[in-house]
Amino acid sequence: MKIKNFIAVVFGALIFSCSTETIQEEKETGEKEEPAVATCTWRSVSAGAHHSIGIQSDGSLWAWGNNFDGRLGDGTEIQRDRPVQIETGNEWSSVAAGYHHSLAIKNDGSLWTWGRNYYGQLGDGTTTNKLKPSRIGADNDWAVIDAGEDHSLAIKKDGTLWAWGSNIYGRLGDGTTTDQLEPIQIGVSNNWAAISAGNWTSAAIKKDGSLWVWGSNYNGILGDGTMYNRTSPTQIGVDNNWISIRVAKFHSLALRYDGTLWTWGMNYESTLGDGSTIEKNAPMQIGKDNNWKEISAGLAHSLAVKDDGSLWAWGMNYSGQLGNGSQNDSKTVIQIGTENDWLVLNTGELHTLALKKDKTLWVWGNNGSKQLGLGPVETTLPPSPPRLLECE
Repeated sequence: MKIKNFIAVVFGALIFSCSTETIQEEKETGEKEEPAVATCTWRSVSAGAHHSIGIQSDGSLWAWGNNFDGRLGDGTEIQRDRPVQIETGNEWSSVAAGYHHSLAIKNDGSLWTWGRNYYGQLGDGTTTNKLKPSRIGADNDWAVIDAGEDHSLAIKKDGTLWAWGSNIYGRLGDGTTTDQLEPIQIGVSNNWAAISAGNWTSAAIKKDGSLWVWGSNYNGILGDGTMYNRTSPTQIGVDNNWISIRVAKFHSLALRYDGTLWTWGMNYESTLGDGSTIEKNAPMQIGKDNNWKEISAGLAHSLAVKDDGSLWAWGMNYSGQLGNGSQNDSKTVIQIGTENDWLVLNTGELHTLALKKDKTLWVWGNNGSKQLGLGPVETTLPPSPPRLLECE
């Protein structure tokens, strides 16, 4: 089956504070003006495959979209077309949305998980789904989290790396393919700085700037120059200048300290943005620009922000996931709109959440599970530029 058909079947972790100023001035005619739209700002957002989660500026947690197996964490399995608050506290610090499950860290460093738990990806020692956030262990030193399709990665404050859940293809990195129902430390290094959990692949960057990968190497997604799976972290080259990494289902992209952009893996419809359809099993620089700042990878597309705040995209655009208002794929990197105030990106399989510098949240792409949070609109929206997610 061709990848485009496959993707058609497939679609078949910023602050949310609401400040509302209602203006109800009398007009000369005696009519009242409509209330002003509420302005929402966000600290952290994360796009899963078919759901979205985010944290308000007051530290409260919100979620919307597909809720099968309780991935939203509101105690139900009811799909939500608008953000709903999860729990009642305002002590949430960071979030990560996976394919079927979600992770979060509170201000005190405690780790919480919910959603599907078929392979132990929640890390609570069971395979029982959880409809609400459940604390994992008693440790208060969790610092960084990311959620893949059926596995989870984390870094503690001491720089150690931890993983749990499904271990098919060795995606946990412990040298085996055995699932783990609780967090286990990966290796003995204590200098890990960044992580990315893909569908079947994992990647991380150490504090020295070295890049490490493990798991499935389908389409050369690991970037080690081979097609062999790896069950433990394997360094990519000898360079120590990597600063950011994102692995998706079929491709990877990364940034170096010098601001250059690099991609590798599957290249159908130029997922890699080099204008070709030839897959690459080692990092390849895209263009010559050295002012890239933020990156995010979807199912078969990618987005990035430059230092000047401009937004760029490339790859598959079946659901309007590039954000340019069309469904035309792009084999090269193209600018999206003319705004230069984009700050942070987080891309699910076919939808994107993005923050502008004013911390407002903008959404675009597939809305089949209401993951855009725009309310009771048509499930299949016409492709459009980024839309502001307003408060109610």
